[in-house]
Amino acid sequence: MPGDVMSRVIINYAESFFVYYYVDKQKGKRQLQDTLKFLKK
Repeated sequence: MPGDVMSRVIINYAESFFVYYYVDKQKGKRQLQDTLKFLKK
């Protein structure tokens, strides 16, 4: 996995974590699951 992809995934993960805790739990949870799905590919 190239480094730029990995860093994008990490940023995405951090963002969704922030959304989950401070903005909207449902939206954040969905985003986290999408990010995890992307990692498993």
